[in-house]
Amino acid sequence: MIRALAASVILALAGAVAAQPAPGIAPAISVDIGAPLAAKLKNYGARDIDDVKRDLRDSVARALDDAHGGPCRPTRVALTLVDAIPNRPTMEQMQSHPGLDYRSFGLGGADIVAQLQCADGRAASVHERYFETDIRMERMVSTWSDAERAIDLVARRIAHGDFDHS
Repeated sequence: MIRALAASVILALAGAVAAQPAPGIAPAISVDIGAPLAAKLKNYGARDIDDVKRDLRDSVARALDDAHGGPCRPTRVALTLVDAIPNRPTMEQMQSHPGLDYRSFGLGGADIVAQLQCADGRAASVHERYFETDIRMERMVSTWSDAERAIDLVARRIAHGDFDHS
């Protein structure tokens, strides 16, 4: 009887451990774009949007790796780049509008949603929206500086378990 109980406890613990991703195993991270950004894709250019998506995926992966699992230890992260606005004209915009100059600048940012599946079965979400409001902060920025700030914020929140509460 005691052996049977001990065996069932060991099997239960083994199942719980098996459900946890092994340390060092990266979660599956996907990045999609939302309808507002999809409507701007032709204007901004697919290459620029692909670069922002790659930056988002890589930043979240690095943050999770640095967090050594963190409070969630996600097995899957589904990111949606809902919207993004560049601070400077993209290559596509400059090719389409010859009078446009790279020295032009404006307010930019991004709206990002993350859906996480944690190793313990919980689901979590993060919604980060950052759009600069002060043009004085924009003079010395790159094409996607404010979007990169939003990406850094969402990556940090995911890594630290700073999830949205329902």
